[in-house]
Amino acid sequence: MQMATTGGAWDNAKKWNEKCASEGEPVDAAGKRLTFTHFGVKIKGQAENLPEFRAMVAQYGIDSMVDAEMRAQFAGPDGETRLFYHLAKRYHDLHSATVTGDTVGDPFKDTSGPALNVLIKTMTMMALMLAPAYNRFGEWDGFGKTGCIIAASLFVVIGTISYFLVSYFRRLNERKQAEAIAKKKEADRKYLASGGATGYTVAEGEGAGGDSEEGVALTRALLH
Repeated sequence: MQMATTGGAWDNAKKWNEKCASEGEPVDAAGKRLTFTHFGVKIKGQAENLPEFRAMVAQYGIDSMVDAEMRAQFAGPDGETRLFYHLAKRYHDLHSATVTGDTVGDPFKDTSGPALNVLIKTMTMMALMLAPAYNRFGEWDGFGKTGCIIAASLFVVIGTISYFLVSYFRRLNERKQAEAIAKKKEADRKYLASGGATGYTVAEGEGAGGDSEEGVALTRALLH
């Protein structure tokens, strides 16, 4: 549940950043006053995009781009240009951070969400199946005949499925290990046939290195 909600929060943070940088962040409850000072403007900080920024200033007003405390900082002939680069950089920095969070959040909500759906459906199905037994639960005979039959059936089904799954994956793992060992031995045979030596090292007793005559002889014996 925490993974799903966290992933959704990161995803919403990125969308909110993009919305506020392109349409403005609402300041009042009615949404009539907008500001771009917190999230910047969704424009690349390049000189050729300055006319687009000026069009946004004409549409939303200079008060929505800079607050009273920052107005003196961007005063002067080139103040509008410096303000443009400042807001473009602000959006770039914030958006990069939210994209990083959304990269983690998407797998969270895309995996936890479907998993929760399956869990909820399974719990509901089990609850409905056991409802007749729950209806009589607490009486002197416990689950009663119906409850015992349901419990025994579930035990047999779950036990059988678990047994076959464990057996299947154990055989699959053993087969993969056998194939890997066979491929390794085949590669060593080809390498020895070409005049080389394997990388096996004997650590018992006196020991022999992989390229030594004793090591090669021992490896040939192990392979055959």
